[in-house]
Amino acid sequence: MTRPARMWLASAASGTPVRARRESEGIDATTQSGYYSQMKTASISEAKNRLSAYIDLVRRGETVQITDRGNPVARLVPLEAGSKEFDESWLAEMERLGIIRRPKRQPLKKLQAPVKLKHRIDAVRLVAADREGR
Repeated sequence: MTRPARMWLASAASGTPVRARRESEGIDATTQSGYYSQMKTASISEAKNRLSAYIDLVRRGETVQITDRGNPVARLVPLEAGSKEFDESWLAEMERLGIIRRPKRQPLKKLQAPVKLKHRIDAVRLVAADREGR
């Protein structure tokens, strides 16, 4: 059961109220304040009670604005792609799903130099000599 939306948020640019409406799925209001941009909004108590649902929205790339008595106080935003935190969370998710397996030890900082042979060996001659004997 959804309650009527009682949120009026001020647009950052003009200071005029922006439209807020209730979603039919029950996930609070959607604020539309820009050229095709939509942001979910939730009061502090709604965010506390439905935090998992809002985190799922953020995982899908949406932004959720938290309000206190209609005044914006916080914003949940997805991590930026390419940031260290994003990469780490992505790797953790892939590992949890069993898609990848992380190494148990850290990779070597510097590779060892290749071993130098005492005699120069021609691999083509060795293979040809081996095939002649067959």
